[in-house]
Order: sequence, then C-alpha cells, then structure tokens
Amino acid sequence: MEPKREQFDRPGEHGSLSALVWDHAGDAAPLLIFLHANGFNANTYKRLLTPLADQMRIVALDMRGHGFSDLAADPDRLRNWYIYRDDLNVLRDTLSRGQPTVLAGHSLGAATAVLAAQSCPTGIVGLFLIEPVMAPGWAWRVASLMRRMGISNRVARLSRAAAARRMTWPDAATMLNTYRGRRAFRTWPDATIADYIKGGTRPSAGGGLELTCHPNWEAATFKAHSHNLWAKLPSLNCPVHIMAGSAHSTFPPALADRVEKRLKDLTIQRIEQATHFLPMEQPERIQQELRRFMSDVTDRATATI
Repeated sequence: MEPKREQFDRPGEHGSLSALVWDHAGDAAPLLIFLHANGFNANTYKRLLTPLADQMRIVALDMRGHGFSDLAADPDRLRNWYIYRDDLNVLRDTLSRGQPTVLAGHSLGAATAVLAAQSCPTGIVGLFLIEPVMAPGWAWRVASLMRRMGISNRVARLSRAAAARRMTWPDAATMLNTYRGRRAFRTWPDATIADYIKGGTRPSAGGGLELTCHPNWEAATFKAHSHNLWAKLPSLNCPVHIMAGSAHSTFPPALADRVEKRLKDLTIQRIEQATHFLPMEQPERIQQELRRFMSDVTDRATATI
C-alpha cells in the first residue's frame, strides 16, 4: 500500500502543497490528515502511516517550506504558525467528501492541528497529537523577552542549531552516515532516516543534493510564536488524544496537568523509554493507539448524525 504523491493548489498563491496520499481504503473511509514536525517532511513518517491505510484514507502533508511543497516561504516574514494553519484548512476544503476527519501531527504538526481545529472545527471529529508544542501565553512572552535581551533559552538554541544546519550534500549515503546516531537522529532506525532524506532533499544546481527545507525557514519557525494557541484550548469541541515521551519531551507532566484543566475531552499517554521522537522510536505503539482512536471518534460521530 505505497502512497502516491499529489499536489494541491493554494488559491491566490503561486505554487502548491505537496502530500503523500493513501486512498486504498476508499472514499467512504474516515480521513486522517497527518502533519510533520519542523524541519521534517511527510515521507519521514511513511513507515508509521502505511500500515494504517487498510482502514482509513490518509493524507500526509509537506507543510509550507518543507518537502516538495513550493509555496512562498520567506523566513523574514514568519511571525507565527497561522500560515501553516491556513494552508491546512485550504487542504481540508479540497479533501472534504463528507467523511469524518481526524487531524494528527507531531510537534509543530500537532500544534498546527490544534490551531486548525480552533479556527475551523466543522467536520473534525478528533485530534491525535504526538509531542505537541504548546505552552501558556506567559511562557512565550518570557521566551520572547529573553531573546530580545540576548539571554539564551531552549527555543533560541534550537533556532541557532537549525540555522547552522548543513544545506548541501554530495549524496544520500553521506547524509545517512553523517546523521546516524547523532543529535535528533540518534534514536532513529536507518530506514526512517533514509525516508527523511528521500522526502527532504532535491538535486542541487551545483551537483549532489540540497535540503528542501531551508535552514533559515526552519530556524524562523522555531522562533515564530506570536500565535495564541493556549487561550483557545477550551474552545475545542472534539476528543483530543495526546501521546508524549518520558524524556526530552515538549509536553512534560507539569504542562500536561495544566492542559487537562483546559480541555473537556482529553486523554494523555506517557510512553516510557521514548523521547520527543516517539513516532520514529515506537511506531507500532502509535499505530495501535491511532487505530483505536479513529474507530472510537468516528463511531461517536456517526452515532450523533
């Protein structure tokens, strides 16, 4: 059940959104739209999503500035993640066939799913969030103040590391050998690293390969936090399931306790021996939970019709 790649126009803009599409389950199947983390691409999650295509229609999006989407991505103009939200809502309109839709994502992708569900909830029957990036508004304001004062913090360090990322490579084998066991990739299987490389590089004009997600765009995304996700969490009116790792998580227990007080229909799973890169480390566990969640929320949606 290999996916096919499709391009989706964005009205009023030059270029298109690119996505991997698994439509083997047919038009009547529930729809899952999956969104990747910052700096990655849809193909990175192919081994996670492909086994699910027997029960659901799946669209995994290359978000703006990532993968093979070629919409304008100017890092100097990026102030928040609303542009990702708006792209997603346009895609949803294109894909809508009256079937229940679940939005799922990892990290940046999970936060984007929340923003989309807040702004345009019609047809969304559930949110499945893996290591979501969310924090109270005061936390973003403090981080912004620290940046202006030149005080380093985690967001600033991530942004600097992204901006310094190597852009060009002689070939995919060199990339794989360099990434293997290092930094973000240290817990990834080789096959998943290879999927990331395949979905996130293109031939370079000077020979070899270059990243499709420019390091400056990835860095700008880390810094762009003027969106107001936290304030509108209580407005979500669909079930939310969050999966988080036990180490190096963007969704630590203290934050989980605060989110639980703001959402009416929420379940949280903390996975031991997993990090922020839970989808790469334990894909079978996520597949199991995603199947169960899709079944539960689509049954509930059908029962209310």
